[in-house]
Amino acid sequence: MPPINSNNTLLANLRQHWRSLTQGAVFILSVIGSFLVPPPAGVTGGDGKVWLRLAQFVMAVLLGLMTVATYKQRHPKFAGRWAAAAVAFLILAVGAFFGYQYLTSMCTCQYYGQTIVIGSAYTQQGQYYAGQNPGITCTGLLEDFVGKSEDVWTKDSITRCLFLMAGTYLSCVPLFGFCVMSLVQALYCASNKKT
Repeated sequence: MPPINSNNTLLANLRQHWRSLTQGAVFILSVIGSFLVPPPAGVTGGDGKVWLRLAQFVMAVLLGLMTVATYKQRHPKFAGRWAAAAVAFLILAVGAFFGYQYLTSMCTCQYYGQTIVIGSAYTQQGQYYAGQNPGITCTGLLEDFVGKSEDVWTKDSITRCLFLMAGTYLSCVPLFGFCVMSLVQALYCASNKKT
């Protein structure tokens, strides 16, 4: 059995470095967490990997900058600011997540098991066909146009939907990471106040 002094020393060292360990874990989990929210539909295949890599790169840089900020502001007087930042990032993260879910439901449609990006504005023939078939769903339109979304919705509106989904996708995971890092920093600053 190891001496009690070495256990106390180990515990003291862990306490001293818990913030760095926690922030490192948050950083790694946030990078891994980008796999939890799938990339936007329409960017599957080779393009999907590009979006996923871009999201991981953006997240790594932003969380790295956040880590720098936490090391510069570790005084106990910053505990309230970090707690407020954690709440603000939580609100933004949840908003981005629901925004992504909303855009996914509005800008995509199922076509024989595939998720297809659709637009928000009809082409001339799409508008005529939808007018002739009131109440037709996007799935019905895709089936009638053999899955060619560009024949039903304008290319610009499809591209706009795709980029809106991509932007909210790119913001989701870093915002959740910022929230957790801010909370850890607030706890660290608050615990310094007691010591």
